Amino acid sequence: MKTPADTLAARYRLAHNEMRNIDGFQPSEALDELLKYLLYRSYENELYDPATCIDIFSDKAIVSDVVDHIKSGFSKSVDRHGGFINEVFRSGSFSMTDACIAKVHEILCPIDFNGLNIDVRSAALRSFLSPEIRKGLGIFLTPDEVVVEISRFFDYRDGDVVVDPACGSGTFLMAALAQSKAAKASISTLGIDKSPRMMLLSELNIGHVKPSIFNGLVADTLRHAEYDKSLAFGWADYVLTNPPFGVSVDPNSYDLSPFMTACGRGNRKISSELLFIERALDLLRPDGWLAIVLPKSAINTNSGDGARAALDAMGVIRVIVDLPPETFAATGTMTNTVVLFVQKFGASALPCDTITPIYVRLENVGFDNTGRVRAGSQLLGLGQALRGAVFNGRTDSRIETLPPQSAGQSFSALPELVKGRRSASIGRKTIKLRGLVDAVATGTTPPRASYADEGLFLVKVGNLTGSGVNWIPRDRNFVDVSTTGRRYAKDSMVLRAGDILLTSSAHSPKYIAKKVDVISSIPDWVGGKASYVGEVMLVRPNPLRVDPYVLASYLRLPQVADEIQRMIRGQTAHLHPEDLLDLEVDECVIFDSPAIAELAALLREESAIAERLNEISWSQTILSSTALNEPSLDQLVA
Repeated sequence: MKTPADTLAARYRLAHNEMRNIDGFQPSEALDELLKYLLYRSYENELYDPATCIDIFSDKAIVSDVVDHIKSGFSKSVDRHGGFINEVFRSGSFSMTDACIAKVHEILCPIDFNGLNIDVRSAALRSFLSPEIRKGLGIFLTPDEVVVEISRFFDYRDGDVVVDPACGSGTFLMAALAQSKAAKASISTLGIDKSPRMMLLSELNIGHVKPSIFNGLVADTLRHAEYDKSLAFGWADYVLTNPPFGVSVDPNSYDLSPFMTACGRGNRKISSELLFIERALDLLRPDGWLAIVLPKSAINTNSGDGARAALDAMGVIRVIVDLPPETFAATGTMTNTVVLFVQKFGASALPCDTITPIYVRLENVGFDNTGRVRAGSQLLGLGQALRGAVFNGRTDSRIETLPPQSAGQSFSALPELVKGRRSASIGRKTIKLRGLVDAVATGTTPPRASYADEGLFLVKVGNLTGSGVNWIPRDRNFVDVSTTGRRYAKDSMVLRAGDILLTSSAHSPKYIAKKVDVISSIPDWVGGKASYVGEVMLVRPNPLRVDPYVLASYLRLPQVADEIQRMIRGQTAHLHPEDLLDLEVDECVIFDSPAIAELAALLREESAIAERLNEISWSQTILSSTALNEPSLDQLVA
């Protein structure tokens, strides 16, 4: 009977719990002992005998013999493997007591590991690795659904070499192997990771599954010296990887002189993701392909301009996939990420070529930020759809074709490509937002100690509704101006009628510019004066150029909100004023469209209703606070 992945994962968890219960191991210690047992089983195929699992405790002598056999077999497997296995398990012995080894064997002995396919083994191990264990070991797993679709963009053939220079537990390589097996293609894989423990996970996932060819190298991808001893550049057909995020590489600790992306930076640190792109392209043969998961900060922050210019000489970006923040929610982070598909320059891809990049912005990858299943995933079939778009010009509703670009400038153009206009708008007459406004600015969020029960009213994200500002004070809506008055002295920090406010910071890009409100007036009960916090952005229209209600109606359009959200830079969802100022406003729509004029009229009406509702709510608040304190009729008569 075949063992399903969930059954195997359940046995892993049971064994892990028994180790903690019997020997009191911490989660990471128990994981090490489980890996030791799995290594023993992988290398001692001849020792597998389901008969030894039957009535294991029926005879104490048999139990001790089995335990001795396991300990001896593990020691031999460590000696026979050598290399990084010796580094991980130098003692060549278990830390578990004999009783614990016997219990773990009782749980896992019935599993015929050699008969399990690669999907079951990897899925079980991934399922078993709880967030607590992953966090302790620094393991950040790319969801299987995403990995599979990334891999399906490629067409593996006999003899192809697939490399992951930050392989972790081998997720991308397993997807490539499974896909090539289905296509009856024989490929070889190389996993590189600086952590011996991660390499062991890859080895256990892939290394003993026949007929796959897996090679593992324990090395720091960003250190040339470690590479030079082991392999040459320019020989891989495909590189698929998700490198570590948010690591700033210090030139005082690394020799960055071989990296073009680090040239001219002196002693300034550089994001590791940019170095990983260069290293991945180094590994590829000419015309080879790279698929890499990156934080959005690697592709659109100003600090990376020089590095991206250096990458222009190495390859061309053909596809950009914008992933929703919940993609990595299971790892405990809601970071904004993208996937780049890059072709290294060669005979079929030249810097002088003109290419049409493909852009996809996903909002649903099949699960929410708690990991629960979410219907309507946009991932299904995406890999093949992207391949059809790039090589055959076929598109579907998910795929946007961007304006033609020079292949030799795709990395430099990346910030604009991601936030650029939709191709359908090409040719329309536009004016930049800066030509219609007097100011665009973000507010200032004061220190917590500066909040007070009265003072200057601060509009917060919660006060924006998308149907008029809610002026009813709530917790921490006032700031003590005696301590922070100078922070709000600038004219752009003092709100006035006609100003437009929108959300500019959130945990997810989909909430940026989600709520757009026009200030019709500032009520007397909040002092007739107000400012706003750092998560809110001010757009102050020039009344001689555009009606505030017309501009607000334009900013509320779904297509425009989508363009604004694509302007977000960095790993978290933040909109910057200088980016919004460059928003291309369609002149035909904002000046000549009857629909936008009608929307503006409705917005004026909505604002008036919101103003009246604020007055009603405030009156109710005042009356509710005084009703119980009024004298009764008897008291008045007396």
